[in-house]
Amino acid sequence: MVIKSARLAFLQIAFAASYLRGSNNWEAVDNGYRAFKEKRFSDAVQFYAKALEQNPYDVPTRCRLGAVYLDLGELKRAQEMFAYALGRQDEIGGPLMESWCWIGIAETENKLGNVEAAHHAARKVLELPDSKGRHEKAKNLLGIGVKSGLGED
Repeated sequence: MVIKSARLAFLQIAFAASYLRGSNNWEAVDNGYRAFKEKRFSDAVQFYAKALEQNPYDVPTRCRLGAVYLDLGELKRAQEMFAYALGRQDEIGGPLMESWCWIGIAETENKLGNVEAAHHAARKVLELPDSKGRHEKAKNLLGIGVKSGLGED
């Protein structure tokens, strides 16, 4: 049983590695991030979508795409992207990306009027290391401040 499980795991890893070796999604991710920072949100969506076509398992890019949808006001799409990423925390890429996803879902839920979900997500941000003023944004959502905004990663 252990040998079959190990063999299956090896085959899954080998398949994923061969699939990813052929894709160069980092260029699309980089271009998407640059477009996001320059507030060219439509371009960012296209670049991130291309990156996800090349590697549909790229969890951090789902979070990045969620941030773009949030800025575009496409709240349901933002919610879907953040929820997808946060549902795979072991693949999210570390605490800084995780905090970006949590503050993103917090702001999205807040804008959708889901106050309890927004507060839950804001508390999750406070459990992680602060980055780019996210703790302040989380406290703001919890009623401890006055600023808003997603920040960048």
